[in-house]
Amino acid sequence: QDFPDTAFWDARVLTGANGEANVVVTLPDNLTTWRMEAKAVTEDTRVGQTTIDIVSTKPLLVRPQTPRFFVVNDLVRIGTAVNNNTDQALTVNVAVQAEGLILQGNSKQSLEVPAKQQAYVSWEAIVDPDVDRVDLTFSAEGGGLRDASKPPMGALPNQGIPVYRFEAHETIGTSGQLNSEGTRIESIWLPKTMDISSGELLIKVQPSLAAGMTDGLQYLENFPYGCVEQTVSRFLPNVITTRAMKTAGLQSQELEQGLADQVNTGLQRLYNWQNPDGGWGWWSDDKSDPLNSAYVLLGMIEAGAAGYSVDQGVVSRGLDYLHTQIVPITGLKDPSIMNRQAFLLYVLARAGSADVSSSVQLYSQRQRMALYARAFLTQTLYTIDADDGRIASLLSDFASAAILSASGSHWEEGNPDRINWNTDTRTTAIILSTLSLIDPNSPLNVNAVRWLMSSRTSGHWRGTQETAWTLMALTNWMAASGEMQANYSFAVGLNGSRLGGGAATAKTIRDVLEIKVDASKLLRDEANRLAFARDAGPGNMYYTAHLDVSLPVDQVEPLDRGIIVTRSYYKVDDLEKPVTSANVGDLLLARVTVVAPYALHYIMIDDPLPAGLEAVDQSLSTSPQSVEVPQEYSSNDAFWRGWGWWYFSNIQRRDEKVLLSASSLPAGTYIYTYLVQASTAGSFNVIPTTAQEFYFPEVYGRGAGSTFVVEP
Repeated sequence: QDFPDTAFWDARVLTGANGEANVVVTLPDNLTTWRMEAKAVTEDTRVGQTTIDIVSTKPLLVRPQTPRFFVVNDLVRIGTAVNNNTDQALTVNVAVQAEGLILQGNSKQSLEVPAKQQAYVSWEAIVDPDVDRVDLTFSAEGGGLRDASKPPMGALPNQGIPVYRFEAHETIGTSGQLNSEGTRIESIWLPKTMDISSGELLIKVQPSLAAGMTDGLQYLENFPYGCVEQTVSRFLPNVITTRAMKTAGLQSQELEQGLADQVNTGLQRLYNWQNPDGGWGWWSDDKSDPLNSAYVLLGMIEAGAAGYSVDQGVVSRGLDYLHTQIVPITGLKDPSIMNRQAFLLYVLARAGSADVSSSVQLYSQRQRMALYARAFLTQTLYTIDADDGRIASLLSDFASAAILSASGSHWEEGNPDRINWNTDTRTTAIILSTLSLIDPNSPLNVNAVRWLMSSRTSGHWRGTQETAWTLMALTNWMAASGEMQANYSFAVGLNGSRLGGGAATAKTIRDVLEIKVDASKLLRDEANRLAFARDAGPGNMYYTAHLDVSLPVDQVEPLDRGIIVTRSYYKVDDLEKPVTSANVGDLLLARVTVVAPYALHYIMIDDPLPAGLEAVDQSLSTSPQSVEVPQEYSSNDAFWRGWGWWYFSNIQRRDEKVLLSASSLPAGTYIYTYLVQASTAGSFNVIPTTAQEFYFPEVYGRGAGSTFVVEP
């Protein structure tokens, strides 16, 4: 069960005077050909190298053949090849131990395997609907010989195979804040028209912003994509929050634990992804983009300010690139370019490399700028000269544009600026950061905090940019307001019964009360009354309640919230008729169609695979090469490559899905195709394809679920 890619590595082996050294290597369980390579260098820089191939095998061996993952209720045929490498025929008893699968027959089989030949043994099984992993052990015994193996493809610890739910997740929730003594009642209704296969009501009470930010930080840390922006967002708010906690005299072991590795790993990735011109793109192989480059530099600047070692050569080249992207004032015709320039100037000022002239000139155009861009400009001018008279005018703009409501105060832009990742929530966060720095006593601050805290979903905000900037804003407010002296008691009740409670003090402000209620315990025919209460005393109480339910795919229709997405499969010799079945070994063409009614920016498309199919990466020489996909677009190969395939700049072929991304898609219809190969027999549930704007996840589309059959 030990299947590493590298059996042994030693960066420094010292020879004796005769130039010889002995290295002892214990080979792992892989039965394969290992290549041992040695490279040598002398003190006077003479060099040499050699390689030796070592075959690791056994006279009787099993080679499991399983999918790389499962979906619940899949009907699958698992098996193992049995190799008899001896000079005589063997009667071999083969068995499988299965956890997470319901076998459809005897777990043991017996067969004759001729000398120097192999045989294949298989079992049909159904994936248990109540598991999240499958553990398999295949064994063979005959002629006094034995062998056993777990699946080499198992990606989980101990070679387990992951199991995914055939479900569409829906989350609804509420949040609020109690600033003084009182009780708040929230009502929760279960959906009546659908069967709920599983669900949970998660309640959290947080006695301070410090406690309330933990979920958002974990959301960023565990976000499933690895673009340049996400690499920065993974550590940037964490660095700022930890530094603020230290400044307030509150050491946070939870936040500090592993942060050094997280920051250093992120920095190393960013160093490697820097382009020759000094900038960064959205993905590692994209051309340089001013917005991404400025965000990377901001992350490096904040990491350096927090005491982490940052390569100043990388920063210097990045700043040089950023200076070249400053547009003369006469060229700032497009408001989105003007907004972006405000952010670039802000980052340059934070780095101690302010462009004073461009910043002052930009102020003259402030009425054409978005509010968030004016907030960046305000901080830039404040950094250059805290007594600059222009700052008061900008602060006045924020006061007059604030929208006051029962849920607090926030700001809305007249025109959306999606190309610069902005939302109204992000605008509110950036303005709150600005006011916390320059005008911490403004009455707008407390209400902006209240509005931001009520805008969370499952402890975070929509997407990485909203979450990152909101966490930074709340940290800045927490540092400016001194919200560290809480002293009150609180309680939570559901339908008249007390669920829990506690006391908020200076020692417990980072403690979160978390209560989980299974959906089966909730009332179905009437509203569930959820009560939050606190007594008098200093400090704020923040709460969230989210009902997370999993709905069966067969009861969920395709969804269009600004994007339409579909997926189908075709045989490579018949590109006209979609298919829902194939034979083991068949090559198929997967076709993903995306309809964008309006221009979209920063699109992520998840196309889950059936467990019996594997995506083919034809750039690998080990992949099937018999089908040639044209590399240049023409009218003759439109179906092969798909119309608009060139927009998708980053393609990731994972075990369970293919991930597509594009930085922009003008309004229209786009098709992307790729090859898959049928690898495992069975009947497989196919999770729907989804598409969404990365920074605006409410712009979303979901296709239909289906079943795909692979015949033996």
